[in-house]
Amino acid sequence: IIWTSEQLPDGRREFVDYNIFYYFMEMLRKPLMGTVPDVTIWFYTIITSIIMLMVSALVLTKYRSRIVYWL
Repeated sequence: IIWTSEQLPDGRREFVDYNIFYYFMEMLRKPLMGTVPDVTIWFYTIITSIIMLMVSALVLTKYRSRIVYWL
């Protein structure tokens, strides 16, 4: 959380951009460092959350009867 993605070598920055957890970590890191998260970080975090919520709702409706046995 302490290091920023700008400290990575030139060829490694692309890996960070495609990591969905990077944006969630930035949402936590920026306020801790005293700055406000960018609009793009908010956008990717909200879009990822909505997509994951929809996927989990689909999985829940499909496997609702079997979830009791998995727990």
